[in-house]
Amino acid sequence: MNIEKSLWSSHGENISLSVPFTKVNREKRTVSGFATLDNLDQTGDVVTSEASLKAFESFRGNIREMHGPTAVGKMVSFKPETFYDPSTKEFFNGDM
Repeated sequence: MNIEKSLWSSHGENISLSVPFTKVNREKRTVSGFATLDNLDQTGDVVTSEASLKAFESFRGNIREMHGPTAVGKMVSFKPETFYDPSTKEFFNGDM
């Protein structure tokens, strides 16, 4: 399994989020990937694993394409995982 970081960027009032899929099950039509990591982001902020877990516990809605009206899937589960970044040789806590 190849695990990569999720990336986000902002342009004015628009935010783009890219979450690389790390596992695809075509039969069940499910995909997996890290939604958050507790690393320093491009603006110098850190979202802790505890904060993202709390947010995910209350969310069971549709996942939207680029925050638009098109639903592309539904979150069915999440769990805390550890991510190792080989480029920095650091471990981060995240939610997958």
